[in-house]
Amino acid sequence: MEEHLNELEKLKGKAEKSRQANFSISLRNELKRDLLHYTILLLSSFVALLTFADFKIFLPLLPNIVEVEFKLFVGICASLVFFLTLTEEFMKWGEKSQQHDQTGKLLTSFIRDCDSLLKKDNVTDEEVKHVRARYILINETSPSIPDKVFLKSKREYLLKKEISKRLDKEPHKSIRAIKREIKKGG
Repeated sequence: MEEHLNELEKLKGKAEKSRQANFSISLRNELKRDLLHYTILLLSSFVALLTFADFKIFLPLLPNIVEVEFKLFVGICASLVFFLTLTEEFMKWGEKSQQHDQTGKLLTSFIRDCDSLLKKDNVTDEEVKHVRARYILINETSPSIPDKVFLKSKREYLLKKEISKRLDKEPHKSIRAIKREIKKGG
């Protein structure tokens, strides 16, 4: 019974760290995608404005501009929009974000199931085998996590866990003060 609980705790801990990493990657990819979308939108609007504008309108601002240079500038901006659109298509940040988000949700469900089993009085071998198999399946079907991202996420997760423990003991303390204590090694 004790070894079952230990194994469930280990699996739960691994799942929590993986969940943190997956949600971190999902958020980062979502931000990249959104930033690229807004950049493309703004540049496309700018190119559309310049395409239909007469270059003479800009003479008060840019007295030395000639029509050829103006058209070249509009063409370069349009090429940049095209390049950014291709980047968006090839990088597939939106799809990657969804994959990692879905994996994070699966791991959240897995963690809840582990918690339920840990609260039970009697955990059977069959239940532990089922949980182990489910954990393996989630990991086999999930997108890979770069080591650097995983280690950073693990550090963030462990810091959150330590802050939570200390807040349970000293609820009056600020999170900033607790972080300072942890950094000092106390």
